[in-house]
Amino acid sequence: MGGVGGPASAGKRASLADVALMIIAWVSISSASVLVILSGTTALVCAFWRVFVSSVLILSYKIFEGVAKRSGSGTTNPSTYLWPAVAGVLLGLHFLTWMESLFLIPVALSTTVVVMYPLINALLEGIAHKNIRSAEILGLATAFAGVVIATRPQLGSEAGVQGVSLAFVGSLCAAGYFYLGRVSRKAGMPLTNYTIAAYTSASITLLAYALITKSSILPATTTSWTYVFLLAMIPMLGGHTLMNYLLKRMKSYVVTSIALGEPPGATLLATLILGQRVQAETLEGMALALVGIAVTVYGSMKDSKPI
Repeated sequence: MGGVGGPASAGKRASLADVALMIIAWVSISSASVLVILSGTTALVCAFWRVFVSSVLILSYKIFEGVAKRSGSGTTNPSTYLWPAVAGVLLGLHFLTWMESLFLIPVALSTTVVVMYPLINALLEGIAHKNIRSAEILGLATAFAGVVIATRPQLGSEAGVQGVSLAFVGSLCAAGYFYLGRVSRKAGMPLTNYTIAAYTSASITLLAYALITKSSILPATTTSWTYVFLLAMIPMLGGHTLMNYLLKRMKSYVVTSIALGEPPGATLLATLILGQRVQAETLEGMALALVGIAVTVYGSMKDSKPI
């Protein structure tokens, strides 16, 4: 007979902890769309400072941790940083294209399209490993149906088509980013090492884009600075970084299924704060997407490892 602290209870604690972290990540990433719009600046400015501030904060923590431990632990082979660097390029492009779409289409539509990347990740990992559970397939298919329903009524204008296209490109980039993150984290790369490499690479990518297009990356007002800093603290550190942590423990399409809850969360905030109105069909699609998330996560809990 196992005691209270036995293996069974440890596994249960691990699962509950994972769910708690996924909820925190969901709430955090849901704030991103509203913060971008409230910043009053461009998509490029928001994208650059979101990843740059985050990389500086994590690097500072890494340096402090190293001094405290009086050791230089971590991955040191330069070749191990190849995939994180490529992932960072994709992350920078993901933020740039998706944030640009927020200025063309409503938050509800933009976030619904961009969060299709868990479905793309499922396809990638299914092809690579051939181990998708039937429950996960059902959940992802349900979520995809919800995305289609939510998107359909808002494609009647040129701005709508352009915005949806940008959001979809952002989704493709996000899928690649999280898939490479899964590869790096499973290979044993520490979370801080991975996030520093990826976020720094994203910063360099966006800086290069700014130089090529001769665009400014400086927020114009004090208010803009406040919001871009909040973008780094809440959706980046509280959202993406937590998701990167979970990538070592779960398949990429399970972790990224968290993002399928972003449209309802972001839409609620956009309604309350920005006054954006949402069609009933869009809300119905979002509800269906949430059901898909629950089914996907439930079907994948056996893949979690104890914390």
